[in-house]
Amino acid sequence: MSDLSLLSEAEIDRLRQRAAPVSERLRASPELVRNTVLALCTGRYLGLRVLANLLNRRDRDGKDLRTRILNPLVAEGALLRAYPKANDPRQAYITRTATEKEQQR
Repeated sequence: MSDLSLLSEAEIDRLRQRAAPVSERLRASPELVRNTVLALCTGRYLGLRVLANLLNRRDRDGKDLRTRILNPLVAEGALLRAYPKANDPRQAYITRTATEKEQQR
């Protein structure tokens, strides 16, 4: 999902509630941001700019978010990319399920 306007108001409200622990703070710990990203991406692909918007990041293009949070979560296997190239402009992320983690072993 690369555009919040494609979602229903109810879904946007649910996502904003999940993002609130980070979006309502000037600074949030990396661990809180990581856990919030994983919660937001559970069951749906979300693009970098959507995540940056939901998390109320000052860096609206999300480069810092990608470098500090998303890429490490992908490297750990907690997030999956929609496209193989990390910098694909259509890139979106989804939380890897426990079943997918078991299948990887």
